[in-house]
Amino acid sequence: MKDRQDKKKVVDNIRKEIEDSKGTHIWSDYVNALKLISQGVFTGSSGFILELIQNAEDAGFGLGYPGVFEIKINKNRI
Repeated sequence: MKDRQDKKKVVDNIRKEIEDSKGTHIWSDYVNALKLISQGVFTGSSGFILELIQNAEDAGFGLGYPGVFEIKINKNRI
């Protein structure tokens, strides 16, 4: 379980760094990238979720043990 907690900590740290960059060019680049992805690549939220699941499956291929994939959705973020 420690490995999963370590990975969650990495993701949480990345999220914090992005949120802490509000008002900088990094934040504006991040927002623009999200808009581009959501408008150009994924025309619907289902397409985004399916692609995310496929990428997770591809990343875990050949590990020799089942992985864990968890998506939390609320009104503000996935």
